[in-house]
Amino acid sequence: HRTLILPQLGATGVQARVVARESGFHVRYGPVYARDIPAYLNAGCRATEPMRRVRFTFADRLEPTPLELLPALRKFWPVALLLLLLAGLTPLGILFYPMWQRGWHPLLLLLSAILAGTVVTPALLPAIPLRSFALKGLAVGLLTTAACFGGSLFALHDLKDVLYAIASFALFPAVSSYCALLFTGSTPYASPSGVKKELAIAVPIYFFVAGVA
Repeated sequence: HRTLILPQLGATGVQARVVARESGFHVRYGPVYARDIPAYLNAGCRATEPMRRVRFTFADRLEPTPLELLPALRKFWPVALLLLLLAGLTPLGILFYPMWQRGWHPLLLLLSAILAGTVVTPALLPAIPLRSFALKGLAVGLLTTAACFGGSLFALHDLKDVLYAIASFALFPAVSSYCALLFTGSTPYASPSGVKKELAIAVPIYFFVAGVA
């Protein structure tokens, strides 16, 4: 045979005319999913409407999350160590008890922010009423940060605690937002130009927020 069946979504990167001229193979754009190829062939290389439709279900959205979650968790440990060292810093040096007493909560916030951006936001993507991935991640990050504070958020009396809460609500939702923004490459409806524009706006804000926090 002299026919190549290519995925429908590969059409933007293939010049069928050039393929035919250089190789003598005729290009047909088949269904979106490889599992539909047998039915496509049995139908005489005719694709039905469902074969042409891209689906991005709950399971589809969760499938690529490890690609973002695992690299983020690898970066979590050095940052976690730094947070613990800062929490344990006293006039007498770095002490274990204050390290754990004051350090467990920032670690919880950081881990929650990573999970919010890499797992929760992709899972709930259609349910979050915002278009921007950065804003979707920010919204989920704000909710998870508030959940980590719980009722203590309404019992802040010390200026130090107030500043800690302000810094937390600035920094950790930004982490969640950044993680969610990285997920755009795993979706079937984010355009490269849109992603570049969103990155150009969001990344300077992330650096500013991190510096202030």
